[in-house]
Order: sequence, then structure tokens, then C-alpha cells
Amino acid sequence: MSEIADALKSVLTRIGNFFDLFDLSFFVSGSVALGSLVFGAHLYGKQLPFRYEGWLRVLTIIMACYVLGLLCFAVGRSIRIPKKPATRYKKFEASFSKVLEAHGLSDEEPFKTQLARANHGNRRLYIRLWAEIRQRENLTPSLLVLNRYWVMAATYDGMVTALILWAVVVFIWWLGIGITPSLSFKIALPVIIALLFLAFICSREASRFVRNQVEELVATIAFERSRAR
Repeated sequence: MSEIADALKSVLTRIGNFFDLFDLSFFVSGSVALGSLVFGAHLYGKQLPFRYEGWLRVLTIIMACYVLGLLCFAVGRSIRIPKKPATRYKKFEASFSKVLEAHGLSDEEPFKTQLARANHGNRRLYIRLWAEIRQRENLTPSLLVLNRYWVMAATYDGMVTALILWAVVVFIWWLGIGITPSLSFKIALPVIIALLFLAFICSREASRFVRNQVEELVATIAFERSRAR
């Protein structure tokens, strides 16, 4: 029975690794973004070039959602994170140091030495903590939570871009850029404002999940060190 359980565990691990490779979080924003492109093309009396039929058409749509999701994630995260590396690292290092201090780790070794190093010691310590959790099997439940936080942050970052795309489509529909305007001001303006407000909320939620991820990471290391004592 143990051999069967080990074999089943190996199969499930491989399936999980496959879905980790094709992160399903990208499909959420990708499908919303694809919907805006399809509707925008419809306004101009055109269709997106999905020429295949049957399962090939389905596969093409799935891949289009995934690629668009990747692009939405990249754009959404670049909107949320400060553009200048110095500003970006400074903001992260201040927040990360505060979390370490709250858990009583900033004055312990090897954290104290690592934090004192030049070239963004905080950032490299953060990466090291991730490596420690990945290498310890008993911390797998915490790793799952950390991955969940990353997925949710990526999903919300992607949704920022997708909602902005919808706002652009509604704006074009309202002004009639290249088409006959058919959307009234009383409808278009509230919809555009609502879409942009939702994009702002999604960006804020992405930041919250990132903060929770840092808190969970440091709390896990602090718990493991206290248990080792």
C-alpha cells in the first residue's frame, strides 16, 4: 500500500508542477482582457482572427487568454511597483526590516549580518528565506500559503490591466473614435469611473497580498527557529 501511495503522490506532484508551470491565475485577467478585445473588434464590425474550428479553436482561445494574462500581469505589476529601482528597493527594505524586527529576528544571526551587507542585503535575505522554506519538507503547509498569496497578487495585478482595457473600450464606444458613437454620456462616464476605481482596488489588493506574503514568510521562519530551540 505504501508503494501505491508513493506512486500516487509522485503523479499528483507532477500534475501540480504542470499547473504551476501554466499558472492558472493568468487565465483570469487574460480572459477578461480577451473579452474587451473581442467587444472592441465587434464595435468596428470585425472579428478576431480565430480561424480554426473545433478543438483547435478552443486551444487557440486558451493560449490567447494565457498570453494576454502574462502581458496583463507584467503591465499591472509595473503600474503598481515604483519605476526607479532605488525607490522600489528602499520601500521594500523598510517594510521588510520592520517585519523582521516585529518577530524579533533583526538582532539575531544570520539576519543581523545579512541586513548589514551592502547591495540590498534585505532583498537577498528575503530570497534566502524563500530558499530555506522550499528546502524544508515540514514547512510545506506554509509554502502552500505563500504560493497562494503570490497567485492572488498576480491575479489582481493582471486584473488592473484588464479593467483599464475595458475602460478604454468604453471610452472609444462613447466618443465614437472611428465608429458611430452610440453610448450616452450618462452611461459611459459612470462605467469608466467604476472600471478605473475597480482597477485601483485590484492594485491595492495586490499590494495587500504581497505584504501578507512577507509577513507569512518571516513568521514561518520565526516559528521554525523557536521550535528548534
